[in-house]
Amino acid sequence: MDMNLKEPVILVLSDAHLGALKSEFQLLYEFLRGINEEKYQKDVKAILILGDFFDICMENCSDVRSNFSYILDELIKLKNSNIPVIFSLGNHEISVTGDIETNFNKHKNDFINDFNEPSLLSEGNIGQYIEVRKDGTSLSINLYDSLKLFDQNALNIQPIPIDVSVEEKGDFKCLLTHGHQFEPKIALFFAGGLFWGRLIKSRDSRIKKFVDTLWNSVLSGYRSVLGLTKEDVSFLVNKVKIQLKEKRFVRKCIYKILKWERRKTKNKNRKYFKRISKLIKKKGRDQKLTHIVFGHTHKVEEKKICVNNKVIAITNSGTWQKICKPSYLEINLKRFEIDMKRMKLTNDLRLLRFFNKISESLGLKFRKELIEQYPEEQEKLLIYSQMEIFKTAKEKNLISQDNFDNLEKYNQYQQDYLIHPKYKIDLEEVQDKIKDLRDIYITVNQK
Repeated sequence: MDMNLKEPVILVLSDAHLGALKSEFQLLYEFLRGINEEKYQKDVKAILILGDFFDICMENCSDVRSNFSYILDELIKLKNSNIPVIFSLGNHEISVTGDIETNFNKHKNDFINDFNEPSLLSEGNIGQYIEVRKDGTSLSINLYDSLKLFDQNALNIQPIPIDVSVEEKGDFKCLLTHGHQFEPKIALFFAGGLFWGRLIKSRDSRIKKFVDTLWNSVLSGYRSVLGLTKEDVSFLVNKVKIQLKEKRFVRKCIYKILKWERRKTKNKNRKYFKRISKLIKKKGRDQKLTHIVFGHTHKVEEKKICVNNKVIAITNSGTWQKICKPSYLEINLKRFEIDMKRMKLTNDLRLLRFFNKISESLGLKFRKELIEQYPEEQEKLLIYSQMEIFKTAKEKNLISQDNFDNLEKYNQYQQDYLIHPKYKIDLEEVQDKIKDLRDIYITVNQK
């Protein structure tokens, strides 16, 4: 990973949804492992995670903690290197029913106790709202459990100082949160309370796995499987053994899908920008802020609004789920500007991700073919076919051993979990069909 850091920054990311299908957990691991390299540690001054980093709706806390321990270890390494790791919590981690502002502290403590990872999560590094504030030549991070406390400047804990020299001139006060707070109350009640809230409280992993498959696999459909950028399309199509005329046809088809996706999501943040604008007009908040950052919508975007003749920049931090190039933000501590970034994919990571998408496509096709014969075994067959893809990729030296080991660990857990003694299937019987489908899709040259 190459971040090309030349000045000190605070990194901001959100919506990794660890525990849910189509989380880019392998890219997230590479990203965090890259930050832990010595050459980056001196420039990364803090990491702010704006909610839905974990998806407790789709997986129990204990399972998320054990399945992604290697990712948590990277965050703990950063903390032990005196790089603050600060969390806001989202609607896939805590219940958002009732008065969010009043109930947050209780929900936060429940989450800390359930997750039970004291070396990473505690009251000292979790807040509903995170403020990055520049006062003269000092810079600090402040945590608040409600907007009322922010208005009163009543901190949850002592400010967390950032060890960096800054010039006295200029003003920078940035408020960061997950973003479900900007949803209409009716939406929070029905979606956040009756649906996601009940899933968070549930301890039945079977129900969570069913909803995960329904929400992130069946309903998302082929759009997420083919969510590639033009750069990736060109790279991958050129690696495939097909004739020039066919390459042009494949590019044209995929570009049309990308164009439809962009048009569909173009105005996704517009309603949030309007609600945020109304919110900061209250109680003189516009005079206290220069920037606002939120996640939740999975659509990285920036917009500048004018409130009482003052320009305030609103930025969405994007996502690490169902997307080709996961996004994050850099708060530059020299220029005091927020830069939108996307993870740069090396050829190794790009091919790894390509196989991930192809395996999903193969699984969906294979599931459709066998749905009548094995209606109870769809998810197991999908995971089995994914592992066949990854093994082929490893044999061709297209992915590194570390990446393969992490994927194998995660997929093995899922495969073990999904095998139920009630259902029997002879995997050797369908292995030939999987191989036939694999040969159709996996025609990638060796490096």
